[in-house]
Amino acid sequence: MTVPISLAEGNLGTTDFTFTISRSGDMTATLTVDWDVDGLGLVNPADGADFIGGVLPGGTVTFSPGETTETITVRVAGDRAVERDENFVLRLSDARTTGTAGVSLGQGTANGRIYNDDVQGYLRISPTYQTMVEGHVGLSNFAFTLSRTGDLSQAMTVTYVVRAPGAGNGDVLADAADIVGGAFQIRTAVIPAGASSVAIVVQTTADRIVEPHETFTVQITGFTGGDPTTIISTPDATGRIFNDDGFPPVIPPGLSAGAFGDPHLITLDGLGYDFQAHGEFILIETVPGATDPFQVQVRFEPAEGSDLVSVTTGVATEIYGQRIVIDVNGSDLVRIDGVAVSLLGAPLDLSGDGQDDLFFDGSQIVVVFPGGDQLHVAVFDGFVNTGVFLTTAHLGQVRGLLGDGDGDGTRSDDFALRDGTLLAQPLDFDTLYGAFADSWRVTRSDSGQDNASQFDYAAGQNTEDFTDTSFPGVQLTLADLPADLRAAGEAAADAAGITDPLLREAAILDFALTGDDQFAAGAGAVVAVPQVTLVTENAPTLGEIIGVTAGVAQVTEGGSGTQGLNFTVYRLGDTAGETTVTYAFAGTGIDAADFQDSTALSGAIIFADGETSRTLTLNLAGDLTVEDDEAIRLTIVAPTDVMVASPFAQTVVLNDDNTAPIAVNDAFVTLPGEAVSGDVRANDSDPDGDPLNVTLVTGPASGTLVLNDSGSFTYTPNAGFVGTDTFIYSVFDGQVLAQATASIAVTAPGGGTTGDDILNGTAGDDTLDGDAGDDTLNGGPGDDILSGGTGFDAASYAGATAGVTVDLWLDQRQDTGGGGFDTLRAIEGVIGSDHADTLRGNAGTNTLIGGGGNDVLDGGAGVDRLEGGTGDDTYVIDTPQDQIVEGAGEGIDTVESYQTYTLGENLENLTLLWGGDSFGYGNALDNRIRGNTGANSLFGYNGRDLLEGGAGNDTINGGGGDDTLNGGPGDDVLLGGSGIDTASYAGASSGVTVDLWLDQRQDTGGGGFDTLRAIEGVTGSDYADMLRGNAAANTLMGGGGNDVLNGGAGVDRLEGGTGDDTYVIDMPQDQIVEGAGEGIDTVQSYQTYALGDDLENLVLLWAGDSSGFGNALDNSLVGNTGANRLFGRGGRDTLEGGDGADRLEGGNGADVLVGGTGADTFVFRTVWETAKGDGDWIMDLEAGDQVDLSAIDANRTVAGVQTFSLVDAFTRNAGEIVVSLDTMGNTIVSLDDNGDGWADGTLSIAGAHLATVNDWLLI
Repeated sequence: MTVPISLAEGNLGTTDFTFTISRSGDMTATLTVDWDVDGLGLVNPADGADFIGGVLPGGTVTFSPGETTETITVRVAGDRAVERDENFVLRLSDARTTGTAGVSLGQGTANGRIYNDDVQGYLRISPTYQTMVEGHVGLSNFAFTLSRTGDLSQAMTVTYVVRAPGAGNGDVLADAADIVGGAFQIRTAVIPAGASSVAIVVQTTADRIVEPHETFTVQITGFTGGDPTTIISTPDATGRIFNDDGFPPVIPPGLSAGAFGDPHLITLDGLGYDFQAHGEFILIETVPGATDPFQVQVRFEPAEGSDLVSVTTGVATEIYGQRIVIDVNGSDLVRIDGVAVSLLGAPLDLSGDGQDDLFFDGSQIVVVFPGGDQLHVAVFDGFVNTGVFLTTAHLGQVRGLLGDGDGDGTRSDDFALRDGTLLAQPLDFDTLYGAFADSWRVTRSDSGQDNASQFDYAAGQNTEDFTDTSFPGVQLTLADLPADLRAAGEAAADAAGITDPLLREAAILDFALTGDDQFAAGAGAVVAVPQVTLVTENAPTLGEIIGVTAGVAQVTEGGSGTQGLNFTVYRLGDTAGETTVTYAFAGTGIDAADFQDSTALSGAIIFADGETSRTLTLNLAGDLTVEDDEAIRLTIVAPTDVMVASPFAQTVVLNDDNTAPIAVNDAFVTLPGEAVSGDVRANDSDPDGDPLNVTLVTGPASGTLVLNDSGSFTYTPNAGFVGTDTFIYSVFDGQVLAQATASIAVTAPGGGTTGDDILNGTAGDDTLDGDAGDDTLNGGPGDDILSGGTGFDAASYAGATAGVTVDLWLDQRQDTGGGGFDTLRAIEGVIGSDHADTLRGNAGTNTLIGGGGNDVLDGGAGVDRLEGGTGDDTYVIDTPQDQIVEGAGEGIDTVESYQTYTLGENLENLTLLWGGDSFGYGNALDNRIRGNTGANSLFGYNGRDLLEGGAGNDTINGGGGDDTLNGGPGDDVLLGGSGIDTASYAGASSGVTVDLWLDQRQDTGGGGFDTLRAIEGVTGSDYADMLRGNAAANTLMGGGGNDVLNGGAGVDRLEGGTGDDTYVIDMPQDQIVEGAGEGIDTVQSYQTYALGDDLENLVLLWAGDSSGFGNALDNSLVGNTGANRLFGRGGRDTLEGGDGADRLEGGNGADVLVGGTGADTFVFRTVWETAKGDGDWIMDLEAGDQVDLSAIDANRTVAGVQTFSLVDAFTRNAGEIVVSLDTMGNTIVSLDDNGDGWADGTLSIAGAHLATVNDWLLI
């Protein structure tokens, strides 16, 4: 008979194994031979169920006289059962003829192998978790995918239900009102024949109800059709409806006004005017006596480099006693009482009444005042637009730069001083920028007046630093612009879609003067439209003004040729005579190679008498070089006596070049007659990120190919072909093609025995079949096919030169990394390499051995044995019966568990997965245990443990040892146990307030409602925290932000971290840890205290006669109501005694001494403490106070300590004191200690004081 036959079983119908029988010799007679099929002596033998008819087949074949060959067809029944390959033997017997010639059987048997082509099918839903914003109107579409593997030849109908089994993270359950079609309704989806997936959509309804986030689950409940052996591997997916309600209320009825551009103001009654001032002003405020008062201040600063144009850079207001500052030039855009805040996550309730007051609605910042009036601030690059919406209750009850809002159509009272004086219109230039501007300027923030500045300032700054009363020197109008410059501004206004005549005029002027099209965009989004425009009279005559603008904001480079980029340098006002302007082009990535026959990149322009503009042209050369976008910036420098409108102009060149795609050769492997699928595009790429389409160029020669434009393909070798076949394909990015070759190695199988085999492959692409027994298959570095057969078989990657990733769920070709592209079938175990491996089991019982390296072992759904070996390994536990084998000293290992778990010996860390309410238990080691989003119970046992609860309401018990407990954002119970334990709020999203005196539930703010017991330390957040200890020895760590740390009655360690922190000292043994440069910090002490290094301020509490000592820094020392001694030591100190008879000694440096009430003594020990021109100030020398100079040697020319005497004028004798008044009416005390008739030291006393002997202690 012929050679053995191996064919795929098929899923339906029959597969015919056709064997050829031949005879030779005397063929004159008829020959008859019997045949039958059995599996005797074979591994995994076929039985009757594998053949048509359900029994082992048999029969007779007859040769006619002269016939040399005949065939026998064995008909195998196809099925969908996932099973091993089956073997059978066709046996011939009882050969006989009709003649007299004898007959004998030669090769009387032939083997057949039924190759099982069924794979385990799996049905799953993905993604398993997703969040979508609920929205206010309409529907939200949650898109999920139902996908399957295995036999795809038949359609499959999947049934699923949308339900709400449980929720975490503070969510509530979605109900029928939230889900279109209702909850708990059975739904169906059909995966068509040949398709592997179908998309389903769950629609949720939007509303404006402020409510918790809501959760629902989509669960696969079953299926019909398709592969009946399919396993539902991932039945559930969760959708979270993110509630986005709580956005700003609707704009109130009434009037609106605003400031936009550079800047243009529109009053509440619709009068538009330009206000190019430099300073801080009251934009609008309620009049005295109005209900629900408010005030809005603005800051106007010059545009970059401009002598004529200012922009709005900041807005400040106060609401519910809290200052809100919006500053585009500050380190933080929004600050409340000097502390940076973010409005991206949620609006803020500043009133505490449950109603939000400060919002970010996606385009602008909104402040809602108590009376319902609203402030809107739109932020641009370098400036803001400001809008005010006034309620009807405040009509006619406001004043400021935006007028009185009384609805008077004549607008005759829109310009008034703050004292109520009306200004006649039209205003002249000097009045607008003189009396009117000065009336509405704010005063210093420390002035105590009702128009005091609300802005934040750097140290040493105040409103004067943002004020220039001489700005602007002149005023420009459209009539002053050259025609080409005006045309550029009109084009920008057209692009922004501005049609209102008054707004259009403002936008044209802004763009022409600055070249920044943001101003045009801002003018198109104003909150109020002017009805009339104020024309300012008697403006100063224009002197010479120089500026520059770009013809276009951006261009595309192109691949060839040139295009001209025009920059116009213009000259306005007085254009008489010649003027020389220097210029220079610069920018990111530009050089001379970018241009052809262009203006020099730097040089000078000489304007002739009367000449108003000059154009500089750069001829941009197109190329095919792939490069970044290039910004070309022109800077001009005018003579010092010439005003500059805009010194900069910029055009951005957008790169549009293309890089050819990269096609990489591919290699695949399969068995004879077996189809193989893959993706040739998987290793191809395009440097520009362009999508790639795949096209067949030529081949293959020995099989059939289906190649999709996405790169996926299926190749089936021709029957009987063994060897390497190839095909060539191309990838196309829309402009350029690249080619690569895909090779498919069709290799004959190699197999083991019925025993326990170790099969080792070669460096090539091998096929290893373990057959029966418990086998170990090592394919080597090639792309191998490993078939375990029966028994418990393992794939070994122990010799891999890099880490491997192996997934036993996959029964198709997979990229293992360090072990090549392998196909694993009937494999129950994996042995990893000495590197970092990722090994995943399937639904069976698996053994995964990591070896060396930091491995990830996930046993899958079965009961598995996981052995990480050395390295820091991660174990994923899917069933509680999974066994982990970990030796002592084999690294820091982590268990990730989908249910309650207790760490075994030699395991250090535990992470609970999914959102269930599971438990986590540690051991005697130093453990790190992390909860999930459910309500977890975590117990550290012994060791120094870190326990982190996650988002749910958790109960955390440290057990023995010094532990750190972090409950996360939920409402948690933190039980320290024995040892020194710390509650950590390091990850809180806002500041926390924690009091260790309280052992009941407390509102921590940013950390939820927590209960803390047996806790000795607290670690705060990166925000402003208030941490308070108890009677024990506590450690309080503030972290970032301006923190308040109060250790309580014990001996405590207080560490504020960065920020301006406050330490409350109850015990003299309390220790403060403060680093250099970590903010301006204050100590509040109940007893005598000396400031340590890096501490700036000290406040003495209670009424005891305690002392306070400074250090070498600039200190502030404040006494209490007792008799205090305050000693500043080094630095420029401020000492305030308060009530009581205090003793104040500034020490070195120019100090400020404030005695307060009571008979105070101001002590000076050396003449250097009163160094001439830099001496101390006494701010309140009062009756009963004394200045103590007794420790100073009044005559340093003789030995001993001499005393001073008061004289009217120096007589060139040492030891004299002269008291005089300066021009400001303050008292100056001059000391001469060497008799030269000149003051060697001075002391200043605020106010005029007659020097009497009672004022001085000289002996």
